[in-house]
Amino acid sequence: MYTTAQEAATPYPNEMGLMAAFMSSVGGATQRGGAVLKTFAAKAVTKFKAAKEKVRRYRLFTKTREAG
Repeated sequence: MYTTAQEAATPYPNEMGLMAAFMSSVGGATQRGGAVLKTFAAKAVTKFKAAKEKVRRYRLFTKTREAG
């Protein structure tokens, strides 16, 4: 009797993956945090949006083609 196992794809950390994970962690913490963290989130919302767009562009264009 033979069994076949397929190795799972292992994601390797890179700058964009690490940045996305960090931004998710900070975003979640600000939602659960107190007034100080909520004030921080309100001031940093533009930076969060820019980081989200940068990660999105990286994931969409780096493996297939250059962003134009």
